[in-house]
Amino acid sequence: MVGIITCVTIFVVYKIHKPTICYIEVAYAHLGKLDYDQSGLLNTQMTLTILADNDNAKANAIFYDARFVLHFQGIQLAELRADPFNVPRNSSFPLNYVVLSLLIPLDKEAMNVMGATLKMDRVPFRLAGHARTRWRVDTFLSVKFWTHLSCKLVIFYR
Repeated sequence: MVGIITCVTIFVVYKIHKPTICYIEVAYAHLGKLDYDQSGLLNTQMTLTILADNDNAKANAIFYDARFVLHFQGIQLAELRADPFNVPRNSSFPLNYVVLSLLIPLDKEAMNVMGATLKMDRVPFRLAGHARTRWRVDTFLSVKFWTHLSCKLVIFYR
């Protein structure tokens, strides 16, 4: 009997609030500087905007423990973090970053990939990370979950 009441209560709360999952996405990426020399040292400056979206019509979302890592061929270029922030219902919040990586040494494989990608005028980066998200659904009910981001950024060079 307790199980049935619990299920009915969860269903009613779901129907009233009709929650949708929050998500994060890359809204903008611009490679401002790319210095690469024959010794395998890479120096980049990139502008990134990561958008935290809350499509939920009835609850604000709080994002916290946000951490993203920018890679080139598995080599970490930068780690991006954000303080906790609130995203109002049916809204989004931009996280703007200027990413500076100062003289990152590339291994042999990454040097070969960099040489080939520069000839094609396209440089692939990978941005991956996560954030914790919490909704305050009711006075007594809070829902927590992870949001993940994993995307390949192919920047046209020139």
